[in-house]
Amino acid sequence: MAAAHDEDDHVGARRLSRREEIAWYSFAAVTYVAAGIIEKSLLNWIVGPLWLVAVVWGGPLLVDRVRGRR
Repeated sequence: MAAAHDEDDHVGARRLSRREEIAWYSFAAVTYVAAGIIEKSLLNWIVGPLWLVAVVWGGPLLVDRVRGRR
C-alpha cells in the first residue's frame, strides 16, 4: 500500500494552505456582498451558503486547471 501524500485529501484533491483557504473564503465573502449590493434578492439563506461552497470548492480547482496543475 502506498503512503498518502500530505498535500492530498481523502479524494486525491490538493489541500489548500491556510493562506489560500483564507484568501478563498475572503474572496467568496467579498464577491457575495458585492453581488448582493447590485441585486438585493441574492442576499438570502440559500444562495449565500451555496455561493460560499461553490467558490471555495470550485475556485481552487479552476485555478489549478488553468495553471496546469494535475
